[in-house]
This record gives sequence, structure tokens and C-alpha cells, in this order.
Amino acid sequence: MHSLLRPAVLRKVRLWWRDYVPSDPSAANQAFIKAYAASYWKAPTNWAAVGYTMGKLTAKAVTDAGPHPTREKVRDTLANFKDVPVLIGQGTWGVSPDRNPIYQGLVVTVKDGKFVPAD
Repeated sequence: MHSLLRPAVLRKVRLWWRDYVPSDPSAANQAFIKAYAASYWKAPTNWAAVGYTMGKLTAKAVTDAGPHPTREKVRDTLANFKDVPVLIGQGTWGVSPDRNPIYQGLVVTVKDGKFVPAD
């Protein structure tokens, strides 16, 4: 059991900020969970989903940068992402004018021993 899920901690803390929760019922998330479990024999963690998302965004930027991507084209493509479907946060990714990621993390709580989005 994760140390944050110990009963003594749960009595004190009710809400957390997370990038990802496996309870998302979307088809993309369920496919990710299935593929991850087939490779690693366990459910994906928050950081597994973040890493997967970063890899997918990078691959999309390289592809979208054209047939002969350069470092500059890939950078510019990444900087112009808006509402790209992802597994983390609220399900879309974008970049602000000052180059900060926009994906709206999740406020979660624990229900039946698992992190789930808070009501």
C-alpha cells in the first residue's frame, strides 16, 4: 500500500492534486492500462501516465513538424499545441504564450483505497 494511503494519513488529508488517475473510463485510458499491465504486470502510476503523455506529445510534434523536421520546427510545433487529447489532467494539452503546459490537473480523493476524481 502506498504510504499516502495509510489510515493515519487518510484521516488528516481528504484531497490531493494529481496528474492522472487510472479510474478514467475513456477508451484511450483503458487501452493504456491494458498495454501497461501487459508489459509491467501492474497498474500504471501517475508518473507512468505523465511519461507516456510526454512521449506521445513528442512523437506528435515530430510528425506534425513535417517531412524534414528540424529542432526549431519541432519546438514551434510543440509551442502551438492546443487541445491535444492526452491521458493526464482533464484530457487535453496545450501550451500558454509563455510556454507553460496547460492540462488542468485533477483534484482527487480516496475511495475504496484508490485515488478517484473528487466530486
